[in-house]
Amino acid sequence: MNEFPQKEITPPETPSQLTVASSQNLPQRPISPPPPPTLPMKRITKAPTPPNAGKIKPSPPPPPEGGCLSSSIKPPTAPRGKGSSQDKTEAPTKEKSKDNGEIQVKLRPLHWDKVIANADHSMVWDEINNGSFRFEDDLMEVLFGYDVTSKNAPEGNSASTSSGTSKLARPAQIFILDPRKSQNTAIVLKSLSSLVKKSLTPCWRICPTEEETLKILQFDGNPRKLADAESFLYQMLKAIPSAFKHFNAILFRSSSDPEILNLKENPQTIELSCKELRISRMLLRLLEAILKAVNPMNAGTARGNAQGFNLSALQKLSYVKSNVGKTTLLHFVVEQVIRSDGKRRLINKSSKDEKVEKDTEHLMLGLPVLQGLSSKFSNVKKAATIDYDSFINTCSTLTIRVNDVNQLVMCRGNAERDRLVKETKGFSRGM
Repeated sequence: MNEFPQKEITPPETPSQLTVASSQNLPQRPISPPPPPTLPMKRITKAPTPPNAGKIKPSPPPPPEGGCLSSSIKPPTAPRGKGSSQDKTEAPTKEKSKDNGEIQVKLRPLHWDKVIANADHSMVWDEINNGSFRFEDDLMEVLFGYDVTSKNAPEGNSASTSSGTSKLARPAQIFILDPRKSQNTAIVLKSLSSLVKKSLTPCWRICPTEEETLKILQFDGNPRKLADAESFLYQMLKAIPSAFKHFNAILFRSSSDPEILNLKENPQTIELSCKELRISRMLLRLLEAILKAVNPMNAGTARGNAQGFNLSALQKLSYVKSNVGKTTLLHFVVEQVIRSDGKRRLINKSSKDEKVEKDTEHLMLGLPVLQGLSSKFSNVKKAATIDYDSFINTCSTLTIRVNDVNQLVMCRGNAERDRLVKETKGFSRGM
């Protein structure tokens, strides 16, 4: 009996069993090996806590005897701090790459003409460039950047991604008009809340041409696939083919009064200004002085000994420079007219002053007469602001629009109950 336990007890195969048996003073008897201690497991679970766990990997614990513990003990997972640190290190790289120009979002351009700096004088742009006003780059990219993500976005594997892509993806639309005109028309339509007087002008601006109207009316596809502008024009022209002619007549009827009044005032202003010029004695004296001054200058040429000249030559008087200072032919003529008028005022007066003082007195007496010339030419100054080309274009435009209204009335027939015909008939007769 005493030898049996001695034969059964053999040297332990692992050092862990010796430490456990010696520490607990177990009796030497034939029993199965004790379960593994829990102390090494506690140390294993606390092993990843050191701060340098992400850099230095801990050595694995010795394999226990029996193999049952190997299935229950799992290798230590990577600490959470390591994954977050990697994410944090990746984010700055994106920002750096963005700063370095590797990742750039293209913004919508605005075409303008740059102002060239002039060193001779300061400009308001010098103060603006040195200001502290700044924009946020991210906000500019969100508001004015081209949307390139919708082209490369995946189809989506979840409900959220599918709903997001469904909002971005639009069905194919059919465009009949020019793309730019279609876009401008759609913008105008979105800005119209109701058909009032202020909205008639935008409606007239989006009026299609005859060729575009014919294309829209000949469209035989699915109207639901048309773009916004084409859909609006299709529905309107199908219901009322002459809708925009009606818009033109209504708009012309409501806004033509100021144009017609301005058109009537311009000829009246020109007529009054011509009357002021014809009765002005001072203007005749100026024209006489110019004629007598320029004829000697043009002597011996085909332009000399003239009886009159075109009034456009008045603009060239300041171009003829004298040899003394900055005096021009215009200065010379005006000064001579002032002196001549001053002499006439002193004909009946006797003076013993010197000649220089007399010349000065002549100028002082004749100057007020010439200064009052501007107040006598009030209508002439108004007529000078009338643009001849604009006046002719306005007359032509009004004539064309009146003819369009007359054609619309003729196309509607003799519908006496038609309110549009009644209004336009009286309006066209008054024109």
